[in-house]
Amino acid sequence: MKNVPVVQLCDVSKLYLTDGHTTQAVRNISLSFYSGELILVLGPSGSGKTTMLNIIAGLIEPTAGNVIIFEKMLGQYSDIERQKIRAKYIGFIFQTFMLIDALTVLENILLVLQFTGTAPREARMRALEILNQLNIGHLSTRYPGLLSQGEKQRVAIARAIANDGMLLLADEPTASLESIQGFQIIELLHLFAKEKNKCVVVASHDTRIVQFADRVLRLTDGEYFKEDL
Repeated sequence: MKNVPVVQLCDVSKLYLTDGHTTQAVRNISLSFYSGELILVLGPSGSGKTTMLNIIAGLIEPTAGNVIIFEKMLGQYSDIERQKIRAKYIGFIFQTFMLIDALTVLENILLVLQFTGTAPREARMRALEILNQLNIGHLSTRYPGLLSQGEKQRVAIARAIANDGMLLLADEPTASLESIQGFQIIELLHLFAKEKNKCVVVASHDTRIVQFADRVLRLTDGEYFKEDL
């Protein structure tokens, strides 16, 4: 018997109005996501993958439908509660990295741990451990602006898993990585789901991830139309 879903999308839709034109980014999606599984949301650019992740994280509001996260309607959380949930329980690997250029690599990771209330000494040890795990410990004192795209991607991944959250959302996590590095990241995300019992949702067009996924959800024009089990 399955456990309680970490996230549920209940008939969720998202419309954007741009220059008088309406675009439906997500169409009537109802899905549940559980701990211990890696879910791949597969689809081309513009299919609604990023919008769906942003809705799950509470970064944008759906136009219609409901999101239940950690057994509570997302709309029932206050703004402060949402911020605390994202800080402590959700990791997000952004497609555009979203690193703070004025901070070093290590400081970018430490900032996340500061928000979780982790003691400074413990935070530093954990941050360095994660950077070494991703083979970027030597970059700890560098600034993001001096890094390659692949290095930025790995720093973004390190930051996302630093809080050891229950839910990890990854938007094209292998996009800026070479083949071998990308495969290593896929393996890491898979281990994060299986060994740490996390709910990992990966949005990508990288079909290599299919072999690691418990489920493959296919989106086209914002519409979920197939699930491979």
